[in-house]
Amino acid sequence: MQLAQTLVTNESPRVYGRAEMLLSLMNESSYIEPIHFPDISNPAKSRYARTSESDDISEEFELFPNPANTYTTIEYHLGKKRNAMLVITDVTGKPLHSESISDARGHRTIPLESWNSGVYFCQLLISGEVVSTKRLNIVR
Repeated sequence: MQLAQTLVTNESPRVYGRAEMLLSLMNESSYIEPIHFPDISNPAKSRYARTSESDDISEEFELFPNPANTYTTIEYHLGKKRNAMLVITDVTGKPLHSESISDARGHRTIPLESWNSGVYFCQLLISGEVVSTKRLNIVR
């Protein structure tokens, strides 16, 4: 539990919650082996972002909640203001939702009430090129 207490002061509450959950699942009061988290301070090393060295921009997005039920929110940061597109496809690649993004940072909430349970993919495209893909699970 000391590790979880350390994380609450040094990391985000999201990381702390995950660490606390892992410790409770293991029925451990202490954990000796270090836990390594992705380096989100350097987008080039992070799996959450892609950096283009040619124009020094970073593109990233997150889906939450995921798994989703009635809606999902896509939060994005494009680094510099650009024209981009969010596309959600089913597992066969058929586009089910798409919308343009012209602001550098923001979020979009997508209603999912009419969608079936299953696996979908959300892609961020810039200049027609897929720069990031995230898996979206819908559970009813």
